[in-house]
Amino acid sequence: MQSEDDEFSPHRDPFLKNFLEEELRRVGAVAEERKEELRLFVEVRESQLRDVNGMWRRFEQHLHSLPPWTTP
Repeated sequence: MQSEDDEFSPHRDPFLKNFLEEELRRVGAVAEERKEELRLFVEVRESQLRDVNGMWRRFEQHLHSLPPWTTP
C-alpha cells in the first residue's frame, strides 16, 4: 500500500523533482539578494551614525573651546 506522500514524491516524478529544485534555486537567489540589500542598508546606517557621532564630538569640542561665560 502506498502512502499519499509516495504519490507526490519528487523521486517518482522527474518533472516535479525538477520543478522543486528550480523553486529552491529561485528562493535561494531571492534570499541572497535580500541579504545583500540588508547588508548594504546596515553599512549605510552605520556610516550615518559615525558621521552624527563625529559631528557631535566636534560640537562638544567647540563648546569646550568657548570662554566659560558663554558655556551653557
